[in-house]
Amino acid sequence: GHHVGDVWADLMAEPHLRTNPSGCSGPYADFIEVAFTRDDGAEDIRKFAVEFRQSEDDATLGRVAAPVAIHEDGCA
Repeated sequence: GHHVGDVWADLMAEPHLRTNPSGCSGPYADFIEVAFTRDDGAEDIRKFAVEFRQSEDDATLGRVAAPVAIHEDGCA
């Protein structure tokens, strides 16, 4: 797993790392999809991930957060 203090460049070099298409959150390694029914009765799927954020000096992993919603078509 990844831990606060890991070298940021090492994390970014991992081939399984994904970036959020909207740019609203940090990169992530894994996500889950959760199906739900909207108020109008339509079925939808939301994605949630474990997110990584850089430290203030940009050298290391500063924060690991979960669950973080993945917004692929804009920021919420």
